[in-house]
Parts: sequence; C-alpha cells; structure tokens
Amino acid sequence: MTEGRPFSFYEAIAEMAGIYPDKSAIADKNAEYTYSGLLNAIDNYSDKLAEMGITKGSHVALWSVNSTGWIISYLSILKLGGVAILCNYSLTADELRPLMKKCDTEFIAFGSTKETDADPDAAFSIGESIGVDASRIFRFEDEDFGALAGTPVEKREIIPLTKEQSMKDPAFVIFTTGTTSEPKAVVLPQYGLLESNYLMTGIMKEMEKKISCIAVPLYHVMALLTCFNYLVNGGKVVLLDRFSVDSILELGQKYEITSLTTVGTVHLKLIEDERFRETLAKTVTNVASGGGALTEAQFLKIETAYDNARLLNGYGQTETSGIIAIAHPEDSVEIRTTTVGAIYPGKDIRIKDPSKGYLETGEIGEVVACNRSMMMLGYYGLPEDEQPFDEDGDLHTGDLGFVDENGYLHLAGRIKDIIIKGGENISPFEIERAITEAEGIRDAKVIGMPDPIYGENIEAAVTMASGAVFDEAAIKKSLKKSLGAFKIPAHILLFDDFPLNANNKIDQRTLKLDMAKRLREIKVDEALTKGILLFETVLKNADFMITPVSDMLKVAAKTLGFSQKRAENICLSCEEMLTERIVNAYVDVGDVTLSVVLMPEFMRVRFGDSGMEYDIHKDESTNISARLILKYVDGFTTLYPEQNKRIYCMDFLYDKDFDVREFLIEHTTKQ
Repeated sequence: MTEGRPFSFYEAIAEMAGIYPDKSAIADKNAEYTYSGLLNAIDNYSDKLAEMGITKGSHVALWSVNSTGWIISYLSILKLGGVAILCNYSLTADELRPLMKKCDTEFIAFGSTKETDADPDAAFSIGESIGVDASRIFRFEDEDFGALAGTPVEKREIIPLTKEQSMKDPAFVIFTTGTTSEPKAVVLPQYGLLESNYLMTGIMKEMEKKISCIAVPLYHVMALLTCFNYLVNGGKVVLLDRFSVDSILELGQKYEITSLTTVGTVHLKLIEDERFRETLAKTVTNVASGGGALTEAQFLKIETAYDNARLLNGYGQTETSGIIAIAHPEDSVEIRTTTVGAIYPGKDIRIKDPSKGYLETGEIGEVVACNRSMMMLGYYGLPEDEQPFDEDGDLHTGDLGFVDENGYLHLAGRIKDIIIKGGENISPFEIERAITEAEGIRDAKVIGMPDPIYGENIEAAVTMASGAVFDEAAIKKSLKKSLGAFKIPAHILLFDDFPLNANNKIDQRTLKLDMAKRLREIKVDEALTKGILLFETVLKNADFMITPVSDMLKVAAKTLGFSQKRAENICLSCEEMLTERIVNAYVDVGDVTLSVVLMPEFMRVRFGDSGMEYDIHKDESTNISARLILKYVDGFTTLYPEQNKRIYCMDFLYDKDFDVREFLIEHTTKQ
C-alpha cells in the first residue's frame, strides 16, 4: 500500500483518470467509457442526484441488471455520501418490497429487470407501498450517460475521504440469505472492499493490462470486488446483463477479454460450447469462479479447457467485504484444487472452537474473521446483541475448516443450513413458507441436495391436508407468484407424514435420507430417458489400440448382466467395427470416439470420428466384417433429431432377467 492512497472509490477512479485518461475503463453491450469519460459521467450525474435531494446518508435502492449505467449510478451515490441498497434483479416486487422497507429506502433508482420489463410501473408500485414519493423514483437508464461522459467538468472538486471515514461510514448494503426467515442486510463501508482491491495487486500482476469480463450480478460482493479490482488498478471491465454462454462469447470476442469471472455452473456450460475452443480458450489467461466450491474434477475440467489460463479458487463472505482466502496464480494445481487458497492479506482469519478458543494449525473448527476494519459494520436494523460478533469481536462465518502449515485454508463443511444453488444463497425457510401458502398443503420441508451442475439443488417434501389432492405441477405454478424462478424446487415429494424424533420434532436426518432414496429413483428414470453415458474413450489416429476398448466393453457387458457368450459377441462386433473403420476403410481416417450409453431397453455402443461419413446396410452386399456386425444388431445408425444428424451405433438389448433401472438405483445407493 502506498502512503496517501485513495480511501473512496470515487477518488480511486479520479486517480486512474489522471494516469490513464484516454484508456477504456468500462463497457457493456451498448456503451463504452474511458477513465476520463467515466469520471465526467460520475461528476455530472451526481450533481443531478444532488438536485433530487440525495445527500450524505440517503438510502438509495439500486435495482437493475448489470450495466455501465449501474456502475455510474452506484459511484455517484457513493460520491454524495449516500448508501446504495443493492437489490437482486431476479426478485419479484413482493419479495423486494419488505427488503426495501427494512432498509428505510428513501430513493429508488431502477433499470431493466424481469419485473420492470413486464411492468414499467413496478418500482413506483413498490415505492407507493413503502412510502417513497414518486418524485424520488427514477429510471437511471433514461439518462444519456454518453452525453454526461462527454461533458468536461470545468472545476473538479475532489474532497478526500479519511481512512477513519472510509472505515466507519456506511456506503452500501448487500442482502445475504441465512437460515432465518428473512434475508439479512449487510452494511459495508468502502474501506474493506477498497483495501481488498489494492491488496489484489500483489496477487494479480499487471492488472492495468487486463480486460476482465464480469459475468456475476453486481449486487453480489464477488462481482463488486472483481469489478473494482480492475478499475482501481487501471484495467478494463466488461459487464454482462445476462450470463448466458452466447453473451459471454459475444462480448468476450468483441472486447478480447483476458480474464473471466462467473460461477462454476456457467463455466461448465461455456467450455462445452463448440465456439469456445476457437475464441476464449485462446485469449483468456485468468479465470475466477465463485458461488460454491468446485470439485477437483470440475476444477481441472475448466482449467484444462483453456490454452493458457489459471483458475483461481477462493472463499469469502459478504460480511467480510468479500474474499477471505484466495489461491495465487503461481500455486500448484494440487494447492488450487484441494484448498480455497491462502489467507487474504489483512483479513486475520483464525480457527475457533466454542470451548477451546483459537485452535492450532491443522485443527478443525469454525472459521472466524478477527479484523473489524475489514468487516461489515453489521446487519442493518438488528440490535447489538443480535449481531454475529462474539465477545472477542470476531465474526463467525458458520463454516468449518482448518489452516495448514503454509497458511492455506481448507474447508471441512458448513454449519449453516443454507442452500447454495449456482452461486445463489437461498433460505429453505422462505421457500417452505411459500409452499405452505399453496392450497391443501399441511407442512413442507426444503433441503439442498448435491447437484453436479448447480452445486446444490432445491428439493422439497410436503404433507397434504386431509382430503386435499397432491398436484406437483400446480404447486410449482403457485410458487411462481411469490418466488423467483431460481428458488422453485426441482422436485416436490409427497409424504403421508414426516418422521418425528423422540422430542416430537421432525427428524430431518431420516427425512433427508428418505428423500435422497426417492430422488435417486426419479433421477435414474429421468437420466435413462436421455441416456446415461457409461464411459467414453478416444482412439488416437497415431496409435490405434483396440484391445483396451474390448476389455472395457467386456467388463461393462458382464456388469450389466449380459451372458458370457453375449458379452463376447458384443466385443466381437465392436472389434470388427473398429477394424473395418481403421484398417479397411481408408488411410486418412481420423481419431475414433467410442462411447457406451445406457438406455431403458438396451446398451448403445456409439461411434464417431473426424473422417468421412460411412454406413452399413443389412440389405446391401458388404464385406465379412460388416456381416458379422449386422449379425448381432438390426440397425447401424440412429437419428438424433435434436442434433439433426445420424449417430453410428449398435444397440444391444439387455438380457431378459436384467433390469437396468434397479441396477443403477442399487449402484448409486452403494456410492
């Protein structure tokens, strides 16, 4: 840290505008601003907001998708000393209304959201219900920020914020969902986030040369932290209003991004897109993932998809101004996949036990933050005795972990009963409350179940009132009126009664085990309908080896209940197919991909290669190999309508005494 560095985001932007006046600072799909243009826009727009009555301490709700206008509005509010209430643009008006009221909202600045796009008066309706006058509600997207950016400020007055003010003055509020009935309003000053931004320069080198794409909502602390990591260090930020693969690829190519920040769910979808290989895979060198831990396999899958990128694992909370620990680019793959990184400088994170106090290296306990200057000021509206600080002033994260001898943090579980789905923190109680409001529902329990894509998925169990009829589709439809789409349970299971423990309370462990068993059966049925990939292998053109493939097929066939003779016939067919393809067809054959897929009635062996297309027909004169193949299968190609192409495959009916569904349920149960 340099002496005299800025202690407010406005001063930091002004400093960068002095160093890089004509350098592009921020962009979205509609606009792009240089550092000097961004500063002009903030100065000019803050004057307009001041004329509306926004001043030091004013509570201004900011409700919109990500945009350059969002950033300009946010920084203008902070420049005036106001408190920006950052609202989730996915929430319905009914969900958002109590949150704005809870935070004593005085102004509402809104832009494009699902709600406001459907009803342009949505913000005004919320304002009317919580006592905010219509004159204090405005659509910031109606402002011509381009004109403001192009209008120089004749006399720019920059009043520095002191370190003490930066640490003590509320600057913005982010809602975080815990285990209680309502989201908590985390009040943050500028200091903790800004300090983290400057500390990041010691981890990420030459940030002024990087172009970062932020594909995370700006009402999340992770997005704010990442965004300003680059803006206060002279880098460039590209904002997305939607986090689809198409949007990332489109703006990623347009602005030639070198860094990408999004949640693991989006990362995994992105790298599977065929366009990714020839675009972002070649240009991106820094990748960050948030919104829940990645498995080691997911981590490696993402990182190795890029030509020359490092995926940085991290861990943090809104209450601690974002990052608590983060891996360094130079850390080994083992460190970056098995830990959440080194303790972030200045965070002073320790491991604590209720009875033993602070623990030694390697001991598991609760992760606590001890440096109050890098934390939140508190939860808005809660009295001192209900704040999450203990008698030592430590902030309890609710997560279990330990610190190793090298200062790296390992997580070992979560104390808090919270569902993290695709990066979103979701309260089970909120959904339970909404379900029980549906007609005929007697009781409801909501839990998070492991999911390979979202990290966790929302699953629900209900009991019905006497005489009521259970209709899962109808319940889900009713929930859409009060909950955002991402909070709707994937499945709703019917129980006659919930299991109870000795104290006559719901036995959640038994209930969860029962739900898990039933969900396994449902998911096996769903997966079988589409086909379950058993294994896939690629035979390289350089050294074709058929024997390992045959061995795998033989093991698979026997495991799936095929008789010894049938298993040999399956292997023989595949061997003949590969021989026909590799040896006899033509010299320039490409790599051959072979996969085994489980279907409800048969095992499908699927082939594909990068050479010319080919086919084998039973009614045509063909060679011995082809006749051997067709002896055991009736067809050799299957049309895949969704891909509009034919897949070369062989379908082998299971033996009559084998039930693949029962096999899969038993197999997943054992795992």
